[in-house]
Amino acid sequence: FVIVGAMDGVNHDRLHKHIAKNTDWEGLLVEPLPDMIEKLKNNYFGRYNLAFEDAAITEQEGMAEITRIPEANVGQECPEWADGISTLKPDIHIIGQHDDLRAYSRQELIRTTTFETLVDKYTLTQIDILQIDAEGYDKEIFDQIWAANFRPSLIKIEVNYLTYVAIKEIKAMLETHNYACFFERDDLVAVKT
Repeated sequence: FVIVGAMDGVNHDRLHKHIAKNTDWEGLLVEPLPDMIEKLKNNYFGRYNLAFEDAAITEQEGMAEITRIPEANVGQECPEWADGISTLKPDIHIIGQHDDLRAYSRQELIRTTTFETLVDKYTLTQIDILQIDAEGYDKEIFDQIWAANFRPSLIKIEVNYLTYVAIKEIKAMLETHNYACFFERDDLVAVKT
């Protein structure tokens, strides 16, 4: 499996219970925030079949500013769920549109990488389960994975901050390639038939 936007591996992650139960599963967990990736590694301590990449997947190698709510403000001035809304696109995201969130948001410099780099680095040849939760950057990531000819059996991609046209495009492409698609909360879920 590959999870992009893994956060701490527990909160806001419906795959966590399956990963915890199936200790033979191999996976790559991608998370750009340093404090979150440390929690992620701690939460999966001892799982030697898991790899952790501390970067955001974008179109290039380098650095970028991510907008986030600092942990000290989560559950205090900001709602509990605010720990999961870090974004590279604050202009289209809830974090940049609501005064109560924007007032506490901060920019943090993170490392970026491409999916192609990760394929080479981790010798990825197959993905059975793909989960993308990148707070508005989801389609760009999905497009890279799709272009690399990966066709996971199960795909879950957050579409909350995508345009209607982008969602329609992803869904049509998946259905053309024999995926059954449905929506669950803020996600498009696709199952290979």
